[in-house]
Amino acid sequence: MHRIKFILPLLLLVTNLFAQDSYQEVDSKSYQLYTEKNWQELSQYGKAASEKGYDYYYLNVRIGIAFFELKDFENAKSYFEKALQNSSASTYAKEYLFWSYYNLEEEIEAQKIYQSLPDSIQKRMDYHPSRIIDYIYVEGGMKKSNNKVAADNLFYGRVGFKHQFLPRFHIYHEYSYMEQKAIWGEMKQHQYLFIPSINLGKKWNISVAFNGSNYKSQLNYIDSTKKQGSHYQYSSGGSNYVVDTVITSHYLFRGGYEQNSVLAQLNINKRIKDWSFTSHFNIYQAFENPNYTRIVDYSYNIREVVMPFSPPTFSQQSNSDTMLFNKNNIYRQLQYGLDFNIKPIKNIILGADINYIYHSDFSKLNIIPYIRLYIGNSFSLFAYYVQKGNYVLSLFEGTQFLNSFDELKHKVNLTGMVRISSKVELYTTFQNGKIIDNLSLREYQLNSLFIGVKFRP
Repeated sequence: MHRIKFILPLLLLVTNLFAQDSYQEVDSKSYQLYTEKNWQELSQYGKAASEKGYDYYYLNVRIGIAFFELKDFENAKSYFEKALQNSSASTYAKEYLFWSYYNLEEEIEAQKIYQSLPDSIQKRMDYHPSRIIDYIYVEGGMKKSNNKVAADNLFYGRVGFKHQFLPRFHIYHEYSYMEQKAIWGEMKQHQYLFIPSINLGKKWNISVAFNGSNYKSQLNYIDSTKKQGSHYQYSSGGSNYVVDTVITSHYLFRGGYEQNSVLAQLNINKRIKDWSFTSHFNIYQAFENPNYTRIVDYSYNIREVVMPFSPPTFSQQSNSDTMLFNKNNIYRQLQYGLDFNIKPIKNIILGADINYIYHSDFSKLNIIPYIRLYIGNSFSLFAYYVQKGNYVLSLFEGTQFLNSFDELKHKVNLTGMVRISSKVELYTTFQNGKIIDNLSLREYQLNSLFIGVKFRP
């Protein structure tokens, strides 16, 4: 019994010494990785140490900062919360926790943390729960055509504003303008986008996108087509006859066309860990106001051959058709679908915007894959691929709207962002698209380059 009483304290002492050595190793290693700013290794090492039961203030803060620098704000948030459980008075951990909530767009929780911070820290944080102008975005550029017979270069520009009126409520709106000359004439379009958004809490968000546009074109279009018409054989008086017809059509369009349209889209978003799901539904209606004349001259060149040896005989017939287009029309289309994405690893988001388009004459399924890549704290890339038929298409919660009835064989978009400072971000967008014009049916490509600047006053 006396031997047992001696051995038990000795075992406890040895166990405690080994634990002490392990604690010192974890603390030393995590501090070294922290000072070296090796965020990737620190996040992995620290998480493994945490899962083994190591739980103290400095370790949790270091792990939280590592995840924060890797833009994994969800994990960063949980470790700063653990650090505050170790030391509830730490303003250092509170400030990081605030920015984690802020970047997760959980602004209600962020504001609670903000209000608990001393005035001296609040003043240097440059955060305002209500911001009349949160940021201003300006973008402009040109789409260069490879077939200027079909369509010339397109010029484009837009300016947008975000207003953060309440922690749970903000509004984004923008105006855009474009103009282009084509084989059939020229067009100009004014477009306005208005998106109010409400944060419902618990990672639910709801927004409504309203998009209105005014499109005007002047038609002065002359074109011609030639196609093989009828081909038939017959027998008469002991002879065999072969008749071929070639139809040449000459078109003349003169006048104007105006279209006023509106789109209303409801978006409901839910975030679950590394997943984000947005269900959406929209109604699009266009009020078409044509006022142009179409004149078509048809020429029939007829070739007749008496088989087998007679030379061919030729004849020609023609007629003309004139039609005035001045009857107003309403085009209506529905679209609903799901936009979802996942963050499989720290700096990559993979997603797809899946849409079902319904019109009384047709229905289509459209899928738009996309990827977002973060490189460090100051650079990101966003890319997507889209194609569509002769219908309109709303993308990414209504923030982008393809309201042309031209067929889009494909469009590849690549946008790069560079953060110049805490107030200025620079955007560069390149696009390549292949289009079939809805009127002339000619195909051409547009290579686009846009430069944008986001500024926070």
